[in-house]
Amino acid sequence: MPRVLVAYGSRYGTSEEIANHMATILREHDIEVDVADLRSRPSIDLENYDGIIVGSGIKVGRWTKEAEQLLKELAGAPSKVKIGVFVSCLQVLTNPEGTHSSYLDEKLKKMGVGADIGEAFSGKIDFSSESRMGMLDKRMVSMAAKEMEQKSGIEIDRNGVNDFRDWDAIETFARTFAALCTPSENRAD
Repeated sequence: MPRVLVAYGSRYGTSEEIANHMATILREHDIEVDVADLRSRPSIDLENYDGIIVGSGIKVGRWTKEAEQLLKELAGAPSKVKIGVFVSCLQVLTNPEGTHSSYLDEKLKKMGVGADIGEAFSGKIDFSSESRMGMLDKRMVSMAAKEMEQKSGIEIDRNGVNDFRDWDAIETFARTFAALCTPSENRAD
């Protein structure tokens, strides 16, 4: 049975939710999955995995430092290890191609990581009382949301949860990664 690590850096929970959903899909494909919150600084032995997915939220154009650190380590990953990378970024709503290029392609090239699959997914803005964002972050995001509304025409609820993630695309990413990690003789294509 293939074994995959889904590791994420998440500030407000959006990338964490994506990582957990991907893990569910991978398990449906008979893959053993470990999910790791990179903030807890887990020790990761790359030799133990057939595949590693690294996810990060993007805030003010930046990856989480923990996800960046894991990418540096993956530059020396054994060639048998399949690598998937995703980011969660609200800019996908207004500039999908530019987001992919600037937050994935450039970062992977800079880090020397050859990913087998990579994707930029849109994010979630949570203005609810359960939000992980502090008051200052909510104010900054609210100002950015005003610009997003003007550019995209999307209306944003300033008191609730605004989930712009494409769950079908996230599931497709996970299924594609499952196929990459599963030997062809074991696949139920």
